Amino acid sequence: MNKHETRMNTMINVIEEHGCIQQEKVTEFAEKARAFIDRYDYVEVRFIGLNHMGSYLHWITAVNRCGKDTGTYYLFCNYPADGLSWLGVNPSITEKLDLEGISVVSNHNVDFWKYMMHNYRSLFVYITDYINENEIGNRQYMNGHIDFNRSYVYYSPEEEQELERKKQELGIGDKYICISVRDSSYTRDILRRDDACFKQEIGDAYRNGDITSFRKVADYYRKKGYQLVRMGAKVEEKFDYPGVIDYAVMDRNEEMDLYITKGADFFISDQSGIQALPLLVCVPIVYYNAQCFLLANDLGVAGDKTRDLIIYKKFFDEKTKSILPLRKVLEIEKEALEVAVMTNSPSNYVTYEIYDKLGIRCIDNTPEEILSVSVEMYEWLKGSQNNNQAYYDRERIHNEIKKSFYSFGYTDVGVRIGEQYLLENEWLVS
Repeated sequence: MNKHETRMNTMINVIEEHGCIQQEKVTEFAEKARAFIDRYDYVEVRFIGLNHMGSYLHWITAVNRCGKDTGTYYLFCNYPADGLSWLGVNPSITEKLDLEGISVVSNHNVDFWKYMMHNYRSLFVYITDYINENEIGNRQYMNGHIDFNRSYVYYSPEEEQELERKKQELGIGDKYICISVRDSSYTRDILRRDDACFKQEIGDAYRNGDITSFRKVADYYRKKGYQLVRMGAKVEEKFDYPGVIDYAVMDRNEEMDLYITKGADFFISDQSGIQALPLLVCVPIVYYNAQCFLLANDLGVAGDKTRDLIIYKKFFDEKTKSILPLRKVLEIEKEALEVAVMTNSPSNYVTYEIYDKLGIRCIDNTPEEILSVSVEMYEWLKGSQNNNQAYYDRERIHNEIKKSFYSFGYTDVGVRIGEQYLLENEWLVS
């Protein structure tokens, strides 16, 4: 059986196994099907991996790649990894991924699609491309080709009312900012990745952060009448601090994760899969503790260059007792990307292994740096404009250095660096 047949059968088996055509639904489905075939000529089936939070970004990528042919309906089917649900790692979000002419097979529509496949099989056309987080083209496509100023998830008025009630029960008010800090628990306890393959211990040393870094942020926004809402499906430590709703350790669920994100003024996120939440519902992002510059490295980051902001970890060489200049960091990333392509390995973990062998460690952003870039976003949302020519001069130099390292079609993340951080860190332009 070839790849095309395997994936097509996977799709059919998912629908056959989980769909149920109840007799009382046949009339409803028949009417819906007639309306469907009056509007659409065929259904283009695409396979996508939704096996961790970051992969939902690649569904956004795929949606933006879909043709504008109004006669085509695009149906996505999760291609499940071993042991994971056919609905993806976040079923509640999967069920909300319905747009005009586009949907993902989920619990709330699988019965209808089973009916359609039984009665209109000739409408279905299968595209064998498997869209996942390791496709270089998808990462490239994020930069400048995706509309991040629209929501990809919608709620009915009834859903809004019920979810708003639940949000208030959690103690979350009208003015808040979402925050997240990566630690080891999600990958270890939920994804259960094999350490031998993903070099988890090494990766954690470079990717993880410290939730206590947000105390100054909480103090600042509490005085302005804002709460911080700490997000996360699984966390190592509680964050019991004035002005903070530690939602990650409360009775959280996937449905509320997305709805809470939707109501935030902005989301302060590290470089991890949780960034998919604000991008799905058009909420501005401030990235901190980022440690990859080239878009193809790791998940990269995605966002709107006119809106979102980013600051990076620093790379400290234990041998020379100095911060690596950007050019040296990019040399290491380029080497790692080349190795990853040849060995089909996760490029971010190849990068961390090289750092580890060279005696290079990451230095987290300070509480002051995180506060500064968050205030820049806060002021921008209130209408403040950056007119600092010195910033734009340094940004130009920074971008020129990165462009000299583009290879294999890789491009940078396309998100603006925080003003104060760029002005204060010479290594970004050296």
